[in-house]
This record gives sequence, C-alpha cells and structure tokens, in this order.
Amino acid sequence: MRLLSLAVAVAAGMLCGDTSAQRLPDGFFPESLAVSKDGTMYAGSATQSAIVRVAPGASDATPFIAPGSGLLSVQGLLVDDEGAQLFACSADLGVAQAPKSASALFSFDLASGALRGRWELPEGGFCNDIARGPDGNLYISDTASARVLKFDLKLARLSVWSEHPLLGGAQFNGNGIVFDGRVLYLSTFSDGRLLRIPMLADSLAGVPSTVKLPRALAGADALRYLAPGKLVVFENDIGGGNGRVTVIEPEGATARLTTVAEGLDEPVSGIVNGRSVVIVESQFRKLFGDQRGMPPAPFRLRTIRWPVSPDDLTSIALPEGTAYPNGIAAAADGTLYLGLIDQGRLLRRNRMGAWSTLLPGSKDVFAGTTLRLDAARSLLWGASPDFLPHRSGARLHRIFSVDLRTRRLRDVLPLPDAGFGNDIALTPQGHVLVTDSVGGRVLEFDTTTRQFKIIIDHPLLTPNNGIGAAGIARAHDGRLVIGNYGTGKLLIVDSGALHQIELPRLLENPDGLAFSPDGALIVLEGAVTSGEGKISRIPDPFAKGRRVIEVIATGLDSPTNLSIAPDGTAYVTESRIRRRLIKMKDANETPTFRIFKVPV
Repeated sequence: MRLLSLAVAVAAGMLCGDTSAQRLPDGFFPESLAVSKDGTMYAGSATQSAIVRVAPGASDATPFIAPGSGLLSVQGLLVDDEGAQLFACSADLGVAQAPKSASALFSFDLASGALRGRWELPEGGFCNDIARGPDGNLYISDTASARVLKFDLKLARLSVWSEHPLLGGAQFNGNGIVFDGRVLYLSTFSDGRLLRIPMLADSLAGVPSTVKLPRALAGADALRYLAPGKLVVFENDIGGGNGRVTVIEPEGATARLTTVAEGLDEPVSGIVNGRSVVIVESQFRKLFGDQRGMPPAPFRLRTIRWPVSPDDLTSIALPEGTAYPNGIAAAADGTLYLGLIDQGRLLRRNRMGAWSTLLPGSKDVFAGTTLRLDAARSLLWGASPDFLPHRSGARLHRIFSVDLRTRRLRDVLPLPDAGFGNDIALTPQGHVLVTDSVGGRVLEFDTTTRQFKIIIDHPLLTPNNGIGAAGIARAHDGRLVIGNYGTGKLLIVDSGALHQIELPRLLENPDGLAFSPDGALIVLEGAVTSGEGKISRIPDPFAKGRRVIEVIATGLDSPTNLSIAPDGTAYVTESRIRRRLIKMKDANETPTFRIFKVPV
C-alpha cells in the first residue's frame, strides 16, 4: 500500500514546525481540529465551550473563542478560507460549562473571532461533523437523527439533504463525514458502520448504502480525506480503550482497513497533511468512560507519519549471489557490515558504496543473524546459530567477534547448554548480551573474565512454538527490551526484574529491536503468517501504562534486523526468509534482496 506517495499529493493545509509537542489548555478535553491554508490549527473543547488556535511553529495554543460565545461542547470545525470564517458545530454532550441551548452551526470571523452567524438545526438535532462538498456547500452529520444536513453558503440556510433509516440505527450514531469526489461517506459511532451517499448531478442526494467492512469500527469519530479512494477514520474506542487511526480504502460496496496507529487515548479528530497526520486525543474515557473522574494527562497534539511501502524507501542492492541478509551494523562514517542467515560470509560496504568480503564463511562461522559494532575496541560481534541446519548435521550455536583492524576472526564462543543465540547487544564495557531463543533466557559474556553468565531466565522469554526471546536492545541507562518472537510480547529487564510492556495488540513476530535517537523503540515485525512485515515505532517504551504503536513502514518481506546510524537512519535487512520457512508458490524464483534506509 503506497500511502506516502499518494498522501504527498493531498491538497491539505501544510503544517509548519514540529507539531508533535503542541500543548492545549489544562482540562480542555478536545473534540475537534481544523486547519487554515496558512497552517494555523483550531481546536475545540467539549468541556470549556471554547476554541483555541495554534499558530504555525508555536508550541502552545492561544485563546480564540472564549467561553460565553454561546457554544456548548464544540464538535466539528471547518475553516472556510475563502470566506475568512471558522464554522463550528455546537451540541450538548452534558459536560459543557455553558448554559444549555439548542444545537447549532456557528460562524466566527477568522481575523477577529467575532460571531458572524448562528443557525439552529431544523427540528432539533445534534450538529456533529462538517465537510465541504464538491458544490462548495457544507454538509453536516446529525448524530441524533438519521439525516445529513446541507448548509448553503450563499443563502446562509440549513436544510435536510439526505434522510434515511440507514443513517440512524442508534440514539447516537452518525458522526464523521467526508467527501471523496462526488460521494459522501458517513461513519457511525455506536455500531461502527461506513455509509456512502452519492451526490447526483443536480447536487441532490442519491440513495445511501452500507460499505461492507472487515470489522466494525470502534467508536468511529471524524473522517478525513487522504487521497482518491483513501479515507482516514479516527476510532476513539471509548468502550474498549484502544484508540486507533485507520485508513479506509473503499472499493464499491466493500472496503479495506489498515490501522496505522493504536493505543491512543480516544482520538476523535485530526488533520491530514502531505506526509503525516496531527491527532487530537480527547481522553474521553476520563470524562465519560470507565476512567471517569481520573485526572487527565496533559493535553497535546500528536503527530504521526503515514506508513510507507518498500517502493517509497531508498534501498541498497546486495552483491550478485548474496541472499537472505540478516545481521547489520552501521558505522558512524557510513560503512555497513552485513551478515547472512544461511552462510557465514560477512560483507563490508564502504561509504562510497563498494562491497567487499570482510570474512569468508567457515566451519566456525556459518551464519550472521546479528552484527553489533564495538567501535571503541574495533570489534564486530555477531551471532552464528545453526538456524538452517547443514546436511552434515546440527552445529553448536555460537557468537563470534572479528577484529576490524586485522579483519581476522578473534573469538568463537559456543553458547553453554546448547543455547540458541539469536540477537546481541553490547554494554559500554564491551560485554556481550545474548538472547537464547530456546532456553528463555538472556546471557552475558564478560569479555574480562571470558565467562558466560545468566542475567535473566524467565518463562515469558520461552518460545510459544519454536522461537522465544529474539531481538534485544539496550537503553543508555542499562535497561533492556526483549521481544518474544513466538508470543508477540515485549519485555523489559530493569535491575534484574522482568515485566511486560502493555501494548494494544500482540506484535506479529517481533524480531530486530533498536532505540532511535529520540528514545523511541523501533521494532521489526517479521509477520511469518500474514507476510505483511512491518517497521513499527513505540514512543516512550518505558513509560507506565499502555503504549502506542505507530506503523512507519509496511509490506516488507520478512524484515529481520536493523542498525540505527547516529543521524537517525535505520538500515533494515529484508531477509525474505519466509519463503524458506513456508511453502510459497514463488519459492523457486530468485528474489531480489535489499537493505532499506528508513528515517526514524
């Protein structure tokens, strides 16, 4: 799925500066977000009956529409740049501080904030979300009624555009609204449906129909346009606690769903720009849900990038005849070191791009599933497990080191107790940490005493079926993160104690792990069963509570290991080993093997 290349063409307001740290007022409980063509963002509050704005490049929101304007809970927002006005839906969520009044559409002057107009919904209703149609008029979802309203900009008048039983179905349902060409799409909050209403040649509404989805949407809120045939839905999932941002790809009567971020705190709205989306996390569970009454965390806007496909990434071709890459290490000067799954030959790529053999394969080193560079000591450490046993019989799994000054093999160290050494991490003292994928433990090789010792042995590291503890990454403070390939869990080792990271879903065969310069954990999901390999990002992996998973690349064929250079570029090996592990129709074809460069 080529989300990035399509999203770059989106005609949306381009945001300036770093939007990921923009703060909203305390107690704001945001419900909506809109952007003007100059990049100014506007956010509305469910509780404070106010609207704030965030100037391009600013880190804090400033007041725009103060309480007392007549607004209740601010719902959908839409900027009319041509008319220099901000439209806002106002409705009663039962939590606003303002006196109760009828649900209405408001218009405020963009320059002064002065009220330009107020239009109550005909025969009552609940003004929720707003979209601009291809005819230039505004269309509004009425959550309390089975209808969509039209606001004629020239006549300044509200009327019913479409009314049909499909648009209802529950007391609080029709919610997000967006156009893709001449088709209006409406999401339903209570029962998680997606509806389509064609706009006829005379701008009248056609007959609504239901788009069949692979699953029900979880608290579907705002909808946004991404590209032709691609929409974005913000699933707040107040009842389930797993807020998501999901791409919808309608194809006639059906649609495909691709979740790009999950574990969010009730996302209700957002802004799509060319390469990313700015998300409003409402924290509504603390207002309406099972966490009601708990103090909210500071309210901030969160920015995530759209996941890219392999075709969108810069790749490095391997020398002819080189197959099944795995271990990789990136030096500060741009040199790359590469290991392979099914042979012990180690390759070196200099900063000019020329490949050479660093170490030929031998009976001592027969695989390179991981490589880690100890630049201070000019050593390259690797793991050589007998993952694909040789016809002559199984060989002892081992780790090894190469002296980069002499380019000679320095250490060959079989793992004790027939352990299966999978991935390694290095300590500042030069000691080597090794995951044992069969024994459910992490070993440390002390380079001073020349001895192995067990630093953690725990059932959570054991294999569910086949491979257990796999990837390992060491943070600057010494804490470790370990992925269990078979169970899909991530574990933290802190001062000898092990505990599980709370995630919104199990990872799909987590393999290589690494920390990015900003402290986020980058995880490669090998996805042996589905074949949809991913590069995922977990911000603040050591924070308490459920963590967020952001997918930054998808569609890879068995990504296995990575190394992050000082400039923040991740070098990722696409091993394509899945074709060796399961029977595939094209298993006899000669695949292309690559290293991907991924900015993280």
